Amino acid sequence: MKKYSKALFALGVIIAVIVVVWCIDFNKQTTSENGSAIRIGAVLPLTGAGSVAGTYVQQALLFAQSLLSQEGRTQYDVVVEDSKSNPKDAILAYRKLLSDKTIKIVFLQMSSVIQTLIPLSENDDVLFVGIGSIEPNVSLDKPRQYIINYLDASTQAKIFLSNSKERILLFYLNDDYGMSIKEAMERQADSYGIQVKAYPFAISSHAQDVVATIPLSDNDSVVIAGYGPVMVDIAERLLQRGFHGNILCTPELLVNANLSRLKDVGEKLFVITMPMLSGSIEQQFCNTYNRNASVADMLSFNGLICISEAIEKINETNSFSAKQLLDTLCHLTNFDNAIGVSHITEHCFVYDAYIDKVFGDE
Repeated sequence: MKKYSKALFALGVIIAVIVVVWCIDFNKQTTSENGSAIRIGAVLPLTGAGSVAGTYVQQALLFAQSLLSQEGRTQYDVVVEDSKSNPKDAILAYRKLLSDKTIKIVFLQMSSVIQTLIPLSENDDVLFVGIGSIEPNVSLDKPRQYIINYLDASTQAKIFLSNSKERILLFYLNDDYGMSIKEAMERQADSYGIQVKAYPFAISSHAQDVVATIPLSDNDSVVIAGYGPVMVDIAERLLQRGFHGNILCTPELLVNANLSRLKDVGEKLFVITMPMLSGSIEQQFCNTYNRNASVADMLSFNGLICISEAIEKINETNSFSAKQLLDTLCHLTNFDNAIGVSHITEHCFVYDAYIDKVFGDE
């Protein structure tokens, strides 16, 4: 009898364990399928040369995540891995993210990282949202698609050309980003009747040396395609040479640290810009991070907001595919909370972008 009781007890324990394990597993499954937090990956340069911009993007994603949570919308869990500002470490970061099979959306930053990771993702059920403006070669028949959360290079080139005179002196960073701007401008130049003379640079001192030696005319327009302080260095050197033509810059110029150095450049400085965060959201952002929102913040914020609205259109589960999400995004004709997004193509968020004076009115 004692042996029989012990056997029953042991059997009961085993059944209890099985039930508990099953319940835990079932709970995981059902919470995933009934509105639990959707995990969003991000490969960002949190250390290295791009760390400031990477930190901005991380903060903007967390800000959008918090805002959606406060509004009772779909919940998100943003998981960030450090690319250390180089493609090699970005590959390791991406693979670490993808070890979590629930992650189907990955934000990327830096053109070189985007170019490196795209070919590696062909067999992954992942939608990339890239904070960059390059135009990678894309095969439309590949099963995995992605989008670029920025102005593509062709659109930037069109804006530069339509706001220039007979000749453009183009200073471009000699990387994927700068090359994409150069190639797009050269493709479109003839249709605008404009000559483009291109000067690559790798470092700021090289760019300044080139500016110091080339012939300049006030009828020229100068376009600077680069990042951060190097654009300021080129603009200041042009001013030192007495150049009075228009200077047109890519959106990365609009960072407070850059603008504080450019007050003496005058009213000939222009930049491609887009509508920023709306007043109330901008104020919340400033209160949260004690700084103004940058272009990178706006792009990241919009990216997650648009994705959230698309996911809510699909269904309330976490079972969508990357392609299904992309198709839904492309068919949405308007977004309730994204600022300045006119529409989305298969590869790009399209913004209401324009050239604007950095200082003073037209």
